[in-house]
Amino acid sequence: MRAFPDVGSSRSQVSVNGGNSPRWAPNGGELFYVDADSNMVAAQVETTAEFRVVQRESLFTIGAEFLDPRNRTFEVSPMDGRFLMLRLARGGAVDDPAGTQFVLVQNSFRELRERAGGN
Repeated sequence: MRAFPDVGSSRSQVSVNGGNSPRWAPNGGELFYVDADSNMVAAQVETTAEFRVVQRESLFTIGAEFLDPRNRTFEVSPMDGRFLMLRLARGGAVDDPAGTQFVLVQNSFRELRERAGGN
């Protein structure tokens, strides 16, 4: 990690076991990334006087069907810290035409209540 726009300043290492696909938490106090063992890692950081990593925590292991080094396969929800993850079609066949479909489900709990006869 380097300060911007002063990219010539000192660097701070965030990951200790490799890292890719970094995403900032909406509050700016955490940086999420995937390590070399396919674990989602949360690095708590301080950005006041100078950047430093306070703590790293492995959150969960990501299955191969969610990893594609060529694409952004996850985002952090701005509201509640959940992750939105894209799963590759048919066990990871990136070039499969069936992998071009995207299903978005909205208001699923409302729909379930309506189907169950609730209000």
